[in-house]
Amino acid sequence: MALQNRSTEGGNSLLVLSLIWLLGAISDRTWFAVDRSVPAWDQAEYLNGALNYFEVLQHPQWLSGEWWTNFWLLSTKIPPLIFIATVPFLHFFGTGDDRATLVHLLFSAILLASVYGLGITLFNRQVGLWAAAICILLPGLYRFRLQFLLDYPLTAAVTLTFFCLTMWKKEEGRRKKEEGRGFLKEEGRGKKEGGREKKEKEPIFSPSPSLPLSPSSFLWSIALGISLG
Repeated sequence: MALQNRSTEGGNSLLVLSLIWLLGAISDRTWFAVDRSVPAWDQAEYLNGALNYFEVLQHPQWLSGEWWTNFWLLSTKIPPLIFIATVPFLHFFGTGDDRATLVHLLFSAILLASVYGLGITLFNRQVGLWAAAICILLPGLYRFRLQFLLDYPLTAAVTLTFFCLTMWKKEEGRRKKEEGRGFLKEEGRGKKEGGREKKEKEPIFSPSPSLPLSPSSFLWSIALGISLG
């Protein structure tokens, strides 16, 4: 019964989180529909960078080393991930500054999911939902969502990194607790069996930094490395 209640609460929380994301998306697209201003120099440069990758990916040569070299040299100072992530949106919705910002819907989902995950991991579901709602309402983040720049994707990436690091640390703590329980069980068993030698009394699963990572810790470590990359 308790497990069913938790599952229901989790489903309701995800529904609320999706509604928060949807309201933010509607608000942003409404602003773009009303705004008719010309993009500034920085936004125009980012849009040109995305269009360069868009043109190159129209005719990819996946097995050509020269093509890959030219592909990574398209962006000289700006990390190309923002441009590469924007290409599918340009392909399906057309080119333009307003359409390029559709990629921020993806980064909004990453940001809200990471903030919500941090909230429920460190506190509870209510804190996670309130934190996600505040992310949508913060003037600083709202301003960055409306500009096709690196600031908002970088914010989402850093938050995702903190979330992965927190989950990895949590899994490590859980693993150490399990090792400690194994140590106590073996120690109690050794005390009951007083006729054995000292070596036989030592725990089989003694805490050691040389033990391999648990599968969940390993997966969170990979996710952390990807988010940092």
